[in-house]
Amino acid sequence: MSSFSFIERIKSQLLSTLHINEEWVTCAPHDSVQRVAEILAEKKVGSIVIVDPTEGHNRPLGIFTERDLIRCVANRKLDLSQEPISKHMTPQPKTASLTVSLMHVMAMMRMGKFRHLVIVNESGGLAGVVSIRDIMVHLLDEINEFK
Repeated sequence: MSSFSFIERIKSQLLSTLHINEEWVTCAPHDSVQRVAEILAEKKVGSIVIVDPTEGHNRPLGIFTERDLIRCVANRKLDLSQEPISKHMTPQPKTASLTVSLMHVMAMMRMGKFRHLVIVNESGGLAGVVSIRDIMVHLLDEINEFK
């Protein structure tokens, strides 16, 4: 396989070719920043998707990441056990479906300067989260397969 065909192969891949962790982590908008930090540590993940627990579709309302947590901790005036996550999440996060190209996803993440992207299904419900690490692992696997 030539390097050109390898690049074309990567360009043609859809997000669905990635191994997307379907055991995503969610919380409710009223959960405290402290509780969310505990969940992030317990589950060993870098982001959590905020969903409305009363809605059956798991529609993403926001995302909260390690970067957001750092900002909260740096603001020493906050009582993290009393602060609702809804005040500190990124509301209406950028999303993608599994049918978009991997190149498009990488461009979205680069332009938006974020490391986690919410994946939604056809009805707009949560289908997973992809991280820049997931993409990197996938690309390294592709490179190793190319050799």
